[in-house]
Amino acid sequence: MTKEAAAERLNASEAFVQRMIEKGRLAPDEAGLLDPQRVDDLAQLLERLRENGVGTVIGLIDEELGPVDNA
Repeated sequence: MTKEAAAERLNASEAFVQRMIEKGRLAPDEAGLLDPQRVDDLAQLLERLRENGVGTVIGLIDEELGPVDNA
């Protein structure tokens, strides 16, 4: 999945997607594409957070997803 498609799925900006990459929440593959399942998991978390308040975004993302294992 491209960064642009991920941003659309997340209902967020490409800058947000880039921040998630920098923080290790999303990791592009060799072709620069993101794992669609991981993006979908993040989208579901964000939907829950939008319903329950954005103040807990980072904590829940860390708790639910953690960093990507690049091993």
